[in-house]
Amino acid sequence: MGGEIGPSLVDLQHLRYLDLSCNNFSKIPKFIGSLTKLKYLNFEQNPIVDAFPFQLGNLTKLQVLNLDIDNYGLMIDNNLEWLSHLSSLKIFKLSNTNFTKATNWFQSIKTAPSLSSLRLYNCLFPTIDVINKSSSNSLTKLDIVYNTIHPKTIPWLLNISSNLFSLTFLENEVRGPLPNCFQNIRTLAHIDLSYNEFVGGIPKSLGSLCNLQELSLSENNFNTTLSDVLESLRGCAKDSLEILDLRSNQLKGSFPISKAFPLNGTLPEDIGKLHHLKILFLKWNSFTGTLTEAIGELQHLENLYVSSNAFTGLVTEAHFKRLSNLKRLSFLDNPLTLTFNSTWVPPFQLVDIFELKILNLSSNELYGPIPTYLSNVKTLFLSNNMLHSLRTFLCEPVHGSIEILHISNNMLNGSLLDCHLNLKNLTVLKLDNNNFFGEIPRSIGLLHGIQYLLLGHNNFFGNLPSSLQNCTQLKVLDVEDNNLEGNIPTWIGKRLTNLIFFRLKSNNLFGAIPSNLCHLQSVQIFDISMNNIGGHIPSCIKNFSSMIDKRDIFQVSNMQIHVNLDDNIGLNYEMDTFIMWKGVNRQFKEILRLINLINLSSNKLNGKIPEELTNLVELIELNISKNNLSGAIPANIGNLKKLQKGKIPIGTQLQSFDALMYIDNDGLCGRPLANSCLGDESPNYHQDHSSFVEDEEWFDMSGLHMGIGVGFVVGFAGICEIYYEKLIHQLVVSIKCHKVEVCISSSTNGYSSMKFINYNGSEILFFL
Repeated sequence: MGGEIGPSLVDLQHLRYLDLSCNNFSKIPKFIGSLTKLKYLNFEQNPIVDAFPFQLGNLTKLQVLNLDIDNYGLMIDNNLEWLSHLSSLKIFKLSNTNFTKATNWFQSIKTAPSLSSLRLYNCLFPTIDVINKSSSNSLTKLDIVYNTIHPKTIPWLLNISSNLFSLTFLENEVRGPLPNCFQNIRTLAHIDLSYNEFVGGIPKSLGSLCNLQELSLSENNFNTTLSDVLESLRGCAKDSLEILDLRSNQLKGSFPISKAFPLNGTLPEDIGKLHHLKILFLKWNSFTGTLTEAIGELQHLENLYVSSNAFTGLVTEAHFKRLSNLKRLSFLDNPLTLTFNSTWVPPFQLVDIFELKILNLSSNELYGPIPTYLSNVKTLFLSNNMLHSLRTFLCEPVHGSIEILHISNNMLNGSLLDCHLNLKNLTVLKLDNNNFFGEIPRSIGLLHGIQYLLLGHNNFFGNLPSSLQNCTQLKVLDVEDNNLEGNIPTWIGKRLTNLIFFRLKSNNLFGAIPSNLCHLQSVQIFDISMNNIGGHIPSCIKNFSSMIDKRDIFQVSNMQIHVNLDDNIGLNYEMDTFIMWKGVNRQFKEILRLINLINLSSNKLNGKIPEELTNLVELIELNISKNNLSGAIPANIGNLKKLQKGKIPIGTQLQSFDALMYIDNDGLCGRPLANSCLGDESPNYHQDHSSFVEDEEWFDMSGLHMGIGVGFVVGFAGICEIYYEKLIHQLVVSIKCHKVEVCISSSTNGYSSMKFINYNGSEILFFL
């Protein structure tokens, strides 16, 4: 409502409560002063532009007056004398007012006999030089927020009442030292002087406040030492203080020694004298030296923040000796070493571990639900445990900051709930090899920043949710070995064009391969095997340009994700996963970016093999077996020179041939050949990936044809794996390699040698 307030309100002579807040009135009418029985009057968030009428002084029964107005400029009022006549007023709020010419404002406030709470927001104060030093006896709460104040005015404001209990002096435009004028306010228990521009040291009069429980001096420019701060508080304030917040100043020096508190003994005993301290906040300063074990004596301490300093040395169980009430802990950005006895049992139960960026608890024996406070960790690895519940972790956090979440190979069960939306910063979600069932929730499409989504080896059923097309940054989509059904969605090729790893293997999908999938120009792993997919192989498969263009093995992987942990710290994350390779389930990690693979096997595809398939010259594996394909093999199949051979299929006529039939096919193995295949010596891998170990040495990198100046990474198959196990992980050789003979010999001096014989007979000898 706007316009003028009608005078008919005068007829309501018994009116006691009048709330006109959040409207569009620009003027408080004079007749309001006639409503003498009013106890409550509220004009909050009205664009008042005219000065307040002096008739307000007639409201002697008024207890609450809210003039927290909301105009675009500052309303000018030169006379607040009417305020002193409000004999019953207890709570007064005033904002957006310029009373630099109201010379009586301070006296009017002090002489309001019943005023107990005063809030002044975004006001322009006059300078006070000389004034009556008498103070109010009733005011207990004073909030001075976001105002423009001359430094000379501050002492008068701080002594406006001798009975102040709470003082908030926040985000004001004031510069200079904090006046030493607290000695007459002995009742103060809570002081918040944050977000100002105070400089210098801490006034010693603060130490005389025997009832002081909370002192916040954060976000200023105090440039003294912590020793001097504690020296200023060495009076009776040290016996009552519970919360001390000094973050974001320019405090310097090491953690203080006993001179800060001139008691007997050294620092551990001295700092332990802060008996009631509950919060110790020392973030974003310049402290050096070791972190004193005296902290462990603060038995009431609940929150400990020492982040972003330069503390050094060890943190042991002694630092937590008596901290049974500790709830929150932050050590970030200090070169500290944490070392604990393996039998130590912490006396506390943390609610939050702030700023902990990376937590890896994989491959342990953890069980039960995942605690909610871990949602504040940016990168969380919990794979290979016995965790069984994800419900509270997904549903309770309101704004989880987690970006990478690995919980594969656990016992997680039930349906995947919609409330995972609270984790909106997720870029990697790896939940494969668990016991989830039900449909994949539609709300997963609201994770707009997700790049890796791995839900394989569960029991999800139904269709892929169409909302997933909103996740346009997806690089990896892996839902293998579930019970999904329906057609392959056409929107995958239209919307998820950044896909590099696409695996729908072992589901109940049917229909034809949509031609839109040919838009996946970046795809390197394309696996839709073991479904019921029919129709032809689309000729547009030639558009898989990543399988045509040669890649430098030393370039940054396009599968890599960068996670910012702090201003100058980051993590480069690259996925690892298992792929069926030459009949064996193998784990790929560092070389996954070099794999180009198409697997269309075990479907109902028909028609001929498209000639265009032979354009994919960077293909390393192509599996189109167990379909209904017909016609001739394309004449240009020889273009696929990088295809790596593997085991001769069992139970076919191929094993009835003589071994001589396979001459010059050095990559083949298994019967009828004498050389066994890798993996034949060990039992078949079970679906439980937790039993697998990473092993990339079996991969034949020589087939990648890396030339001189680029080098190649060679993992020695067979011989090195058997005899040298993992002695050799990676070897870079700058030679052009066509046919390589590897000879291994031992010597008595403890070294082993490898001799490489190049195709032209030249030899290169390496000693290990």
